[in-house]
Amino acid sequence: MTAADEDARIIAGRYRVLRTLGAGAHGTVDLAEDLLNGGRRVAVKRLEAIVGAGDPEPAAEVLRWLLHPSWAEILDEGRLDEHGRFQVSRYVPGHSLDHVELPRPVDEVLRFLEDGARALRALHRRGLIHYDVTPGNWLREEGPDGPRFTLTDGGLASMGPVRGIARGTPAFMAPEILEGAPHDHRADLYSLGLVAWRLLTGTDPHGTGGAGEVLGRRRRVAAPLLRRVRADAPASLERIVAALLDRDPERRPADGSALLALLAEAGWVRAQDDLLPEEAVAAAVGGGLVGRAEPLARFRAACQAMLTDVTPTPADGTPGPRRSPTLDTVLVVSGPSGSGATRLLREMAAVARGDGIATLALSARDGAADRRSVLRRIADGLGALLGEEASLGGGRDGREATDLSAGSEARATERFVVLCARAQEGLRVLSRHLLARVEHPDGRRPPRFLLVVDHGPDDPAGLLIPDAEDPRRPVVALPPLTPAELGVLVADRLPGMELPAPDLEALRTASEGLPRTVTALLAEGLRRGDVRRVDARWIWMVDDLRSYRPSRSVPPAVQRALDSAGREARFALTCLALLDDAAPEPVALELADDPTLAGLVAAGLLARSHVGDDVRYAPVSRALRDLLRLQDPTI
Repeated sequence: MTAADEDARIIAGRYRVLRTLGAGAHGTVDLAEDLLNGGRRVAVKRLEAIVGAGDPEPAAEVLRWLLHPSWAEILDEGRLDEHGRFQVSRYVPGHSLDHVELPRPVDEVLRFLEDGARALRALHRRGLIHYDVTPGNWLREEGPDGPRFTLTDGGLASMGPVRGIARGTPAFMAPEILEGAPHDHRADLYSLGLVAWRLLTGTDPHGTGGAGEVLGRRRRVAAPLLRRVRADAPASLERIVAALLDRDPERRPADGSALLALLAEAGWVRAQDDLLPEEAVAAAVGGGLVGRAEPLARFRAACQAMLTDVTPTPADGTPGPRRSPTLDTVLVVSGPSGSGATRLLREMAAVARGDGIATLALSARDGAADRRSVLRRIADGLGALLGEEASLGGGRDGREATDLSAGSEARATERFVVLCARAQEGLRVLSRHLLARVEHPDGRRPPRFLLVVDHGPDDPAGLLIPDAEDPRRPVVALPPLTPAELGVLVADRLPGMELPAPDLEALRTASEGLPRTVTALLAEGLRRGDVRRVDARWIWMVDDLRSYRPSRSVPPAVQRALDSAGREARFALTCLALLDDAAPEPVALELADDPTLAGLVAAGLLARSHVGDDVRYAPVSRALRDLLRLQDPTI
């Protein structure tokens, strides 16, 4: 493969394609390495040559924050260089259900129905309908306690029903969608039943024949009973599948919880839990941004200003349009640990991608788990910047100075990382340069990208030019959330929860109004059983809130990867967590061989960073480091 071929297989300057995992009617899915996140393996879906594929789906904002153990969470998304867009999700090292040998054992299908009920419940509680619950979008992987099933691909998901057009894969559509009739989330449950039938029998419940003939029978004729085709299926499973495949949505299980209740009656004990511990963590941690409307509005305004085709007055005094004096090119976010700065920056980056604005969103906190991630994020931003054919400099004639071809972005990004050895100094120089170009226009084109820095609780004055006395200095402080905002936060994490004013005040006191502490307390309450569902409503008994000892929880996917790691891998990872800084490669190789280290990187447990010619390893997050430090390194 030539260098040009290699560059052509890098998406957005950071995702290097390793091989194709599959292709379907709605796009191609590739296995890739995230070059800017230690080489972690991810799944990248490319939606190319599809009308409208350049625009994000309306449900994208909700999907971006959805976490669940049986859902391949979305990590990134954006536009492709030409036509279309891409979506990056957690890589699940398994096989799709359209590539497994059929039929499957009854116990395995029961586990599939449980995982399916839990995943769809999480989507439906957020108001989402998946619309593409097909074998190709379910991944099967072996775990310590047997097979696990993960739902993927929210490319067709919608907030509420889509009217006027049949959305999804016809072979797995519910009858009401085929008929163009009103429908709701129960259409996904019908599709789940079709997948279960196929796993149990290897056939479609309405027989063989042309697509039109099979779909016509689905609209007119009830599905046959399962045990006529699969004699060893228990009667309870037959009733569950029949309920899922009922042509009348009103006679199907009302939701995922109702399906779990049916599974519990059938003797599937694990399904009796309303929320499993890993689901509780995901419910608390996953969810949208709350209480940061003002800084987000300021960022949106900055993006819109950059989209306006306005240039400053030339240096020779020739009259011309000027940019708005409210233009921000730098935003410095300042707040204590746990104030939500990381989530705010992720939301800003998503907004910028949607607007087509190149943004460097990075953390300058000294307490980061791997301080070199600052450089990696600068590299990510520079890759986007070069992709927009912009640069820090620029010609006096208004054109940006760049000699980089589209195929050289990745190499330029890596060179930039090698050159940046002092991140804080580089940030100061860059921020002052951007501010100076806006405050003192000299006829050049204004900067075409935004710098957003999570500076932590320290005074960010060092990032700003000394003479910046404007009261609108680009510093965004993140104050504690108000009791009202805390109420919105807990209602977002568990839809329908309403805490009375005294409970909100107790929560504000215990959390100091810090969003991350609130979610940690919520997760602890779910684990302890103080947060529970009663008569279709969530309640939180906060009487024992002072006794909570919440810890920063690792995401469910990281916990599963840790549970699946072998003894040698766990030993090496725990030893690396005991170090204060990332370990040089020779030290890491003393703890584990190269394949083991590569496996930990691919699983998203270990971050591999480059500083010059040196390679270093560290746990991917402080949460994982803290968890490992509590364990005996001899495990």
